[in-house]
Amino acid sequence: MNDKYLQSVSMYRRLSSPLGCLVRTGILLATMSTALLAEGGAVWITRPPGPLRPQDKRLAIPETEFFEIVASRLVNAESDLQKVGAVPISEAKARSYTGEYYRCANGKRPYLVRAVYGSAGTGSFMVVKNDGGLWVVHGSVSAVVTYSKTALVVNLDFEPTAAFATVFFYQ
Repeated sequence: MNDKYLQSVSMYRRLSSPLGCLVRTGILLATMSTALLAEGGAVWITRPPGPLRPQDKRLAIPETEFFEIVASRLVNAESDLQKVGAVPISEAKARSYTGEYYRCANGKRPYLVRAVYGSAGTGSFMVVKNDGGLWVVHGSVSAVVTYSKTALVVNLDFEPTAAFATVFFYQ
């Protein structure tokens, strides 16, 4: 008998044992959890209609007008954004979502807006006006495609008719 055959028989016996069954179950659960996490953010991805031109600076919302929520408030934000892509909120609520650094200029109103990012700790957000709606774009630097939910507080001087969220990956 050759060595590869003996190795495969040995591996089969190990995986067939009670401990092997736990290993197989752990691998399956880890695979399922990874798939669910990857899908979690994907459900918020919505592509705006028409041509995609996030580089058009005339339509960009200045970075000083949007703030990412703190991670500890994600569950609350998901609840608020369960059925809609953007919802108006009070300045007090905006501050509770983002932290004490939040500011809103006179004549603008804070909106909580769905956002999706690709790879944590890389890339950045851009918010663009899109035919009366709002388009949140995240550019991620990663070879691995994952999608995670977050939300932004965006100060606007108009009421968005729709909200869209997409992710671009750069390698």
